[in-house]
This record gives sequence, C-alpha cells and structure tokens, in this order.
Amino acid sequence: MNDPKNMPIDIGEMHAWLKEYQLRSHKSWSAISRESGIGKGTISTFMSLWPKGDYPGNAQNMAERVFQYRQKVDNQEKHASAVLERPDFVATPTSNRVLGLCQLSAMGRIVAVATGPGTGKTYSLEHFRSAFGDTCWMITLRESTKTPAAMLMEVMRQMGLHGRRGWTQQCSSEIIEYVRHKKGVLIVDEANHALLPTLEELRAIHDATELGIVLAGNEELHTRIHGGTNRHAYARLMSRISGWLLQDLPEERDVEMYLDHLDIIEPDMRRPLIEVGISPGHGGLREVQQIIQQAQLIAIGEDEVISADYIKRARRMRSMKVLRGMAA
Repeated sequence: MNDPKNMPIDIGEMHAWLKEYQLRSHKSWSAISRESGIGKGTISTFMSLWPKGDYPGNAQNMAERVFQYRQKVDNQEKHASAVLERPDFVATPTSNRVLGLCQLSAMGRIVAVATGPGTGKTYSLEHFRSAFGDTCWMITLRESTKTPAAMLMEVMRQMGLHGRRGWTQQCSSEIIEYVRHKKGVLIVDEANHALLPTLEELRAIHDATELGIVLAGNEELHTRIHGGTNRHAYARLMSRISGWLLQDLPEERDVEMYLDHLDIIEPDMRRPLIEVGISPGHGGLREVQQIIQQAQLIAIGEDEVISADYIKRARRMRSMKVLRGMAA
C-alpha cells in the first residue's frame, strides 16, 4: 500500500470515488465511517460542500484519508475475488525440471516424475498439455482405473475414441492405430496407482508407436520401479525410461517465486510461508496456498487486509486439534 504523504492525491478523484463506492456497495455512510475511521459528520460535510467550494476543513487531508480507505477497499476486493480461484501456473525451478522431462518425452521417450505433495507437479503437467496442443493427452489414475482395461478406456476417452468396455486388446489396438505417426505425448498422472500389467501395457503401446509417455506420481512410483521387492518385473519398463525426476519437497526458490507471483512481498509474511513450504511433513506449495486463502478469508471477515498476523492465525487454525469427551 502507498503512503499518501509521498504522492499527489487528487481531491476531486477521491470525492468521485467515494460517491461511486457508496452507490456501488449499497453501504450507509455510517458503515463507511466505521470502516474508514473518518467521522460520519466529516464525510457528510466533505461530500456535500466540497463540490460547491464551501468545504471548511482541510480538503487535501480529507482526500488523503479517503485514499487510504480506497487502498483498503481495493485490497479487500482483490483478495475476495481471488481467494477461492485456482492458482495460475507459476514457473519455478521444479516446474522447469518437470517441463524439461515432458519435452524429452515429445521426442518419443518414456520419462518419469516422482515428487512429494505440493511441488507443483500436476500444474506443470497441465501447463505442458495446454502448450503442446491436440496431440498431448492426460489421464489421472485412481484406484478404480489402475487396471489395464480401465486405464485404456480413460485414454480412449481423452483421445475421443469409442471402444467397447472390457475389450482390452481391441482398445489397445485402436489406440495404437490412432497415435501412430502423430508424435504425441500421453501424460499419466498418479501413475503410482497403476498395476504392473497396466504399466506394461503402456510400455507396449510406446514400443509399437514411439508415443511419448510421462509417468508421474509420488515417491512410491520410483520405489516400485527401482527398489521394490518385484523390481525385476519392471526391468523392461525401467530400461526404456530416459529421464527421472525424484524430489520429495519444493525448493526454497519455488516458494519464493510462488509468493512473488501472488505479490506477497512483506518479509514477516514470507518467512513463515517459506518455512511451511520446504519443511518435511507439510504439504509444500499446496499448504502454502491453503494458508494464504485461509488468512485472506479471516482478514475479509474482519474487514481488514491480509497481514503477517493473519498468516500466523491461519497456521494455528490448521494445527488445532479438537479433543472430544474431555472436560473443558
């Protein structure tokens, strides 16, 4: 926020803004007086007499006080509109590594991304899919789609193909014919859910078509393929993986760039958020985002602007535990 003492404030502009805001917000002058800290009588006199040139007080000082109130309102409206919006993609060192592997997959390779929560993996994958165009497809596996048949149906749905449910071989053949010579990329997020036969089916499609494949998931994906008890069964797949990213936490620079993107520049606000973002046992950038959103909601509810105090309160709320059945 800007100090009105350090910049020229136009009295007429502030008078017009206050009049427009009162009409737009449908707030009474009493409510505006409480929110701004300017006396109701002072506001009434300024609004009625200044246009006539009869305002008896210091009009410049009044304009500066209105300007301060306007900054508060602008900040609240900005945060209120953005608080529940899905964050934009932010280019960070970690996201650049993910995108680099995606670009390698576009050369007809299989790559793998195994990261902890809140590193920005999925945002990066979605960004690549949007940038690459119509020959990049993305599916997200779940417990219900971890089998070869269910996975193939998901792939066909993303490609706009229509196969008969349960006909695994037919679905696989149709996908192979569709992607052949397209030089496309298939992104499989949450690939740690995939059964071994599902991963082998993806490998077979790659072998038949040179379709680029990005296998993305958590650290379990890396453990299963490299160090699991059944790792020899993954040997054919592992030999085809051209690049890996294994990272359990965001880097400090990731969090800094994310906060820069949100225009959070105050050191007292940044320090606790960076601490959360890079600490084991937390949720990385996802938890940072949730704390900021919670802090914004608290501040809006109290008709204030987000500050370090609201960040602290939001962190405390996340760590609160309710003990049931115990005397107060």
